[in-house]
Amino acid sequence: MQRLFVWGNQFGLGDRTGLLGARQEVSGYFPEVGQRFKKDGALWMEGDTANLCIGQGEIAVTPLQLAVMISTVANGGKVFKPRVVVRLDGGDTDAAPRIFPAAEIVNEVRINPSHLQIIHEAMLADVAEKGGSGVEAFVPGFNVCGKTGTAQVKRPQSMGGGMDHITWFASYAPFESPRYAVIVMVESGSSGGGTCGPKAGYIYKKIQQMEQRPLPVRIASAQ
Repeated sequence: MQRLFVWGNQFGLGDRTGLLGARQEVSGYFPEVGQRFKKDGALWMEGDTANLCIGQGEIAVTPLQLAVMISTVANGGKVFKPRVVVRLDGGDTDAAPRIFPAAEIVNEVRINPSHLQIIHEAMLADVAEKGGSGVEAFVPGFNVCGKTGTAQVKRPQSMGGGMDHITWFASYAPFESPRYAVIVMVESGSSGGGTCGPKAGYIYKKIQQMEQRPLPVRIASAQ
């Protein structure tokens, strides 16, 4: 149980990423190391650990937190503080571009390389192989690695009560040289693969087209 808490905390789950202000970003929830009781005061049981492993029970994450986590898996263990932009160009003016500070590494998760390789190959297979839950995100010539998810949540009584679903698709690409992480979350979706997978695939197709497009040539004006 505690080992699972350690891993989750290392990835930054349960903490704000620092990208946004305190009023704009929530911390979500993930148990802390040493915790023995749930939020309602009940003793943590083995069944709660099993639920946590599949994203159920005592856990709440934001798409941004999941993007940081997936990026960490893709790059081999470095937890980066996210940034909004890398640089701002002057556009049609002669102003020099504004370069923002290099990405800050806030932690480094020591993951066994052989275990990491298994995760990478499994995420690739989930999208690339027939029968995978993420096949709707497949993009020819651009190897997407993904993991689908469907979490159950209780609707408030004001919305009729009962159970609803939050559907997810967490991914990075390309497999050979990861450069992008895409997280799609849809409330009241049917499934992570069926609802979110196609949207992630559309984004990756646009990224592929962007990379294949030749860079514009800037002609210096005559003086």
